[in-house]
Amino acid sequence: MTIQEQIPSLSDDALLSLFNNATRLAQSGSDKQRAQAEELLPQIGAALDERKEAQRQRAEEKRQASVKKRTAKPRATAAAALEGAQDER
Repeated sequence: MTIQEQIPSLSDDALLSLFNNATRLAQSGSDKQRAQAEELLPQIGAALDERKEAQRQRAEEKRQASVKKRTAKPRATAAAALEGAQDER
């Protein structure tokens, strides 16, 4: 299995480590290492970008769910108070 095939299954830490190593080799490796690193860097960068976007989307969904919970409680409380006031009549 090639490194390119392994990229999707790497953990975030392993992917970041691979990116750092490829960046280093692209700058200071042998000719063969530089060529391999330069070939891998776009794919690694794309995978990192996809994961960052997915993480941002999850955070946004979590934030929206939190906002919905906070706004739903006062409405429920207000509705219960109105029902209680109508029952007293």
